[in-house]
Amino acid sequence: MYSTFTKIKIKAIATSSPCTIERNLDLPFDQDALEKVIEITGIEERRIADDDTCSTDLICHAAQELLNKEGLDPTEVGVMVLVTQFADYIVPSSAHIVQKRLGMSDNALAIQVNEGCSGYVYGLQLAYSLLATNHTKHALVLVGDTTSRVCYKDDQSTRPLFGDAGSATLLHKDEIYNSKATFELGGDGSKFTDIIMEDGGFRNPISEKSFVPYTDEKGILSRKMDLKLDGMNVYMFGIRVVPKLIKRFAKETELNLNAIDYFVLHQANMSMNRKIIKKIGVESERALYSLKSMGNTACASIPITITHNKKHLKDSDRNMILCGFGIGMSWGVCNIQFDKESNYYHVDYSSIEKIKTNL
Repeated sequence: MYSTFTKIKIKAIATSSPCTIERNLDLPFDQDALEKVIEITGIEERRIADDDTCSTDLICHAAQELLNKEGLDPTEVGVMVLVTQFADYIVPSSAHIVQKRLGMSDNALAIQVNEGCSGYVYGLQLAYSLLATNHTKHALVLVGDTTSRVCYKDDQSTRPLFGDAGSATLLHKDEIYNSKATFELGGDGSKFTDIIMEDGGFRNPISEKSFVPYTDEKGILSRKMDLKLDGMNVYMFGIRVVPKLIKRFAKETELNLNAIDYFVLHQANMSMNRKIIKKIGVESERALYSLKSMGNTACASIPITITHNKKHLKDSDRNMILCGFGIGMSWGVCNIQFDKESNYYHVDYSSIEKIKTNL
């Protein structure tokens, strides 16, 4: 599905990540195997949330930083889209909890979306749509995950990959802003088992067996209540499907890829992303990364990569392609013009700064 919007710009992005750093070479796994993981993925260390920190804590921390730095009263925000796979509760929606935590108006439109690797692009597209059709000038896209909390500590296939982060993106509707933002979203649900938590939903409720470690057919030690990843299938999806998606998107929207300043792909694997960039025929220098120090931060990986590289983005207008892909298997591609007045912030989060929810 394609959609195009005008008169809306990204005014600011703020991100938040935990203070605790976990270095991959310090993990209790075979050192040669860890060095191979680092070589392929580019991930040397990750930021890890403690057991009391939820995705919404990191998200609210980023949102408060953004609102404070931009001098915007939260009651002026009329639309809020919250994207996370790990909400505070099964019910109710965390969107309304976050709406209250941030001090937004009771009349604001607040929606929660359960989406992973492509979640930032999904959240942006939905927020653009809602902002374009509602009588408000400001929207927040709040995106984040604490994936490390669902990685089994002895699983060598997931633990070295995932870090935690939250983000807040401020959209502003401006009648004199003429640059376009174009989106394509899609997915192939037949591949849903490639990245999955088997137990914990209503299809397979939590039981005693959910907590029992087992070794799968590939020799990976895991539990049914934790995240399971078929790394090779995901890798092949990335290098085979994603370049075609980006090329098709460029063709259908009459976009010259050589006119793009930066490509920000979901941060899952350095080797995979480099192959994607090579296959679409652009210079490697135009791809931005945050893998080395942040790891795979799931739906927050695109905004965390943008703030991680903010020194490159302030000189002039920046024409960017953002592409999220993975769990689902879903994808989202967009072309957005960032202007030189857009602001980028990053803050570190500790449990001391946690905002308590009054329930």
